[in-house]
Amino acid sequence: MVPMPRNYQPRNILTTDRTNLEKAFNHRIETGCSIRTACNLFGVKVSTLGDAFTRSLKESDGRTFVPKHQNIKKVFTDAQEHFIEEYSIKISRMFYGLSTRAFRRMVLKYSEAVGSPAISDVWRRVGMATRDWYYGYMFRHPRLA
Repeated sequence: MVPMPRNYQPRNILTTDRTNLEKAFNHRIETGCSIRTACNLFGVKVSTLGDAFTRSLKESDGRTFVPKHQNIKKVFTDAQEHFIEEYSIKISRMFYGLSTRAFRRMVLKYSEAVGSPAISDVWRRVGMATRDWYYGYMFRHPRLA
C-alpha cells in the first residue's frame, strides 16, 4: 500500500478546552474531590489537571486557577504575512507557483531580510521554514490552497 501524501501530524495541538479545565479545577477546590473524579466529570486528562494544580501552587496560593502562559513568538507580523500571501499569489500568476520546499526556503530568506527576531535555530539548520509553520500558515491563509 502506498502512503498518501501529507500524512504529517503536527505537534502541539491543544486537546483540552480551557473552560473545562478551569471548571474541573474549581470543582475540585470547592468539593474536595479527587483529581481523577473531577477529570471524569469534565472530560479533562488527569495529567493536564495535575499540571494545572502544580502551576497554581508554584505561581499562586494553590487555590486559584492560573492559565497556562503560551510562549508564542510570531515570526512575522500580520502585515508581513499578508505580504507573503500577496507575493505568492503574484508568483503563481506569473508562472506555476512555488513548490512547498521552495516556498519554505523563500520564507526563511524573507524572515532574515526583515530581521525577524523569532527565527528558529531549526529553520537556519535546515535552510527553510518548518512543516509545522508551513501548514499553520496555509491554514491561516486559505486563499493559497
